[in-house]
Amino acid sequence: MEIHSSHINVVNEQFLQLKVDALFNALNIKHRVNFLDRKLLITEKEFGNMQTELARSYFYEHLFSNIKKTDSGQIQNQIMFTMTFDRDLAPFKIENISYGVITLGQKPIFYYVYIDLQELIRFIKSLSL
Repeated sequence: MEIHSSHINVVNEQFLQLKVDALFNALNIKHRVNFLDRKLLITEKEFGNMQTELARSYFYEHLFSNIKKTDSGQIQNQIMFTMTFDRDLAPFKIENISYGVITLGQKPIFYYVYIDLQELIRFIKSLSL
């Protein structure tokens, strides 16, 4: 099945973004959450094969770069997320949405939002293409 480029915005706005918004509402996260492009995502297998220095630079470059200190010295955590089709990355469930989380010092810094491929396909089929 091929989706026309004009329908990509519809999928993003009416399927993906709604799922993300529902998850963060259910988790009571009110501040902005930034998207990490799936192309930058590594799996546990890739991470396990990385040397310590490469893994550290990956996390600092892609996940920790948004963490800042305020003038008062408080950590300002800007959470990031990405979509995944890998159910193993999303062991938790809330409001019918599966997700995974990476924490730093007990604070969430990154979420995996699981997208059921079949559910996505059904949504695309429902569009008038």
